[in-house]
Amino acid sequence: MARPLHKAPESRDGPALIGQARALKLLGPLLEGSERVGVAIIGPELVGKSALVWAWMREARRQKRETPPVFATSGAQLIAGMSGLGQWQERLRRVLEAAETLGAVLYFEDMGDLFGDRAEGNVDLPGAIKPFLEAGRVRLMGELTPDALDLFESRHVGFFGSLNRIKLEPLSDEDTVEALRRRSAHDRDREPDRP
Repeated sequence: MARPLHKAPESRDGPALIGQARALKLLGPLLEGSERVGVAIIGPELVGKSALVWAWMREARRQKRETPPVFATSGAQLIAGMSGLGQWQERLRRVLEAAETLGAVLYFEDMGDLFGDRAEGNVDLPGAIKPFLEAGRVRLMGELTPDALDLFESRHVGFFGSLNRIKLEPLSDEDTVEALRRRSAHDRDREPDRP
């Protein structure tokens, strides 16, 4: 149901995060604290939302901070193949209880996928996740564009009310150039044969 991102190579090695130091300082305490909370990372496409997540894992590892394991999943994965009455609810409950037991972070690279229209009928993933968030039973993190936030927030006020928000703004021209330079240098060092 999920990929263990904390075991991926990107969680140990990657270029430095540029221009989002404030967001990085906010994300660590939210996810590493004793209180289990939900976090929505909000920003336009390609602003560095995923880079922020990887940078948090690398920074915590570098500083030898104990962090919760991070598992990436999606709304589509959670309901795939579930056609019988109550099947997706049971699967989601098991996933959320496993995340609670492990103290893990459930990560949705595209949180908007939770709100998609499902051909299977009345699938309300946010409504089913909300009680776990409100009770402080799970850590959840997801990426969302401002347009998607505007679209879904009015329909799922309670779900969004239980999330902390970290907003990312586009980088300046100078920071963008520096980020590309560092990414290029990193890739050249790690994968010299890569085009």
